Amino acid sequence: MWRGGGISTKCDGVRPVCGPCVRAETAQDCVYSDGPAYTAAQQLQEQVTRLEDRLKELQASAPGPIALHDPYETHRMTEASQYTTDLPPIPTHVIQTLIVNFSNYASELGFFLHVPRFLEAVSQPQADDLPKHTSTLLNTIYLLGAYLSNDLPTRALQERFLSAIPEHRAVALAEITPGTVMYILQAEILLANYYFAQDRTLESAYHCSAASAIVLACGLHHMRSARDIPGVFAGTMQFRLDPPADHVEEGERMNAFWVAYILDKCLSFALGSPSALTDEEEKGTQIDVPWPLDTSAYEQNPIPAGLQGLRTVRTFVHDTAFRNVEQSILALHAKSVALFEYAAEMAKQVVPNTNQYPAGFGHLAIRLERFRLILPSTDEFGALRAELRRRFLVIHMAIHCAAIQLWQPIEMQNDAISLSGRSIAAARGAVEILRKSDVGAVEHIDPFVGVLLKIVADVLRRSLMRALSDHSSPQASSDTGSLHCHFQNAKR
Repeated sequence: MWRGGGISTKCDGVRPVCGPCVRAETAQDCVYSDGPAYTAAQQLQEQVTRLEDRLKELQASAPGPIALHDPYETHRMTEASQYTTDLPPIPTHVIQTLIVNFSNYASELGFFLHVPRFLEAVSQPQADDLPKHTSTLLNTIYLLGAYLSNDLPTRALQERFLSAIPEHRAVALAEITPGTVMYILQAEILLANYYFAQDRTLESAYHCSAASAIVLACGLHHMRSARDIPGVFAGTMQFRLDPPADHVEEGERMNAFWVAYILDKCLSFALGSPSALTDEEEKGTQIDVPWPLDTSAYEQNPIPAGLQGLRTVRTFVHDTAFRNVEQSILALHAKSVALFEYAAEMAKQVVPNTNQYPAGFGHLAIRLERFRLILPSTDEFGALRAELRRRFLVIHMAIHCAAIQLWQPIEMQNDAISLSGRSIAAARGAVEILRKSDVGAVEHIDPFVGVLLKIVADVLRRSLMRALSDHSSPQASSDTGSLHCHFQNAKR
């Protein structure tokens, strides 16, 4: 007998609810192992167990192979096969619609594979003999295509794909090889983004952890490293990738790392959990891979043979000279997330009400402003295609919120913030970006924007408190009206 909260007690066998569960007032969670019921509490406990195991593995200080094992896959595989066996095949035109829906947002969801090569490899998407790693990825793409649909019957297909994925994924992980690992990594990243968008954060964190584990096990963070790293991943043959066939395949791997990096940083901040891709030399997780390029750049211009990376993120953030040569949309996104993380960490070092700035504070503040100024302004958004407008919106918001994170602890007094402070200026800038971007017309956007909007709304609320407390000043009265308008816009 199992009881909610993971507590095992001796069962007296009374049905339908045993004595211990009655006395503990947990009758809704009383389930006999030979019965068909499967409670929400059980599912949650299983998810917690999986996630805790993954985090323990990722936090281990010694680099090396990280097993990707889910002890509950057998249960879900059985359920999935029972659910999907009797279902009719999905019509080809529906599959095509799902792919189109997905492709409109593919790069924003973390799709890093070369699209023409991928489509060629899966030219028979409903073939019964497709390898499990391919089936896993295809079903994940169909899942997101259904999620992004405005058609209710199409959206209802999500449950079908969610039921099919665990079976294929379990086999793919068990049979993982250097030739299949990138498809599996791609599926994990897409699943993490799907669950994040659905606000199912525990499942999102689980798949994000799996993606980070694969990235580290494959050594993607060491690609083209300027330092000699011999034999770090000896013994992990299934994750030891063959040399890339060409520059496009090498570019896929570079971009895969940075997509995983962005996901890891955003989700760890949103959940308040440790980051897996920590850029620590003592743990073997130092980031040396060069900044990513657009896929077209890998196709048109071979990667220079001598291109190497060393302390990629640290150099960008800390170097006295501001170097921003790499301006692909993925590079700018990764840099904005890196600056956001560093600002959040710097803010933790501020001692309130002391007017003392931590070491490096001024440098980081300048670096944020320099980076913001090189981004396309909202006046230039109209010339960009819809996908780029949405992605630059996220990047701008991340930089504004990084400034808020950095300055708010310095400027906050008695839970309120000065009207003339840097943090309120950054919040107003974020609201202006939202207004000029016509965000209300955007159907789908990176779920991390919701986290950023909370930061903006919080600082506006605190500034409004200060404005109301200083209501006797004519200027303060004007500021109060302006702030109230900004606050309402941020909440919307």
